[in-house]
Amino acid sequence: MRGGFRQFFAKGGWSSEASRVELSYTHGRNDLIGNGLSPESFLSERRESIYTYPDRTSPQVRFLNLHARHDLADDLVLTGTLYHRE
Repeated sequence: MRGGFRQFFAKGGWSSEASRVELSYTHGRNDLIGNGLSPESFLSERRESIYTYPDRTSPQVRFLNLHARHDLADDLVLTGTLYHRE
């Protein structure tokens, strides 16, 4: 399989005695060539057959995640998560 993989991940946060906030970001942009999808019936005849030539896949993802926690009392915690994904 040929192609290229480009991936990035970053995470940061802030915290105090009662609170914590974390932000993370993931980015991926890949180029895959020659995945080689073939019906099973073709494999017995010619294993090199590629049914979907040129068989190029370019998956991409962007993911932003924000998570927060705050202790309201000894037995009460408020948490929340916001995210956006493309």
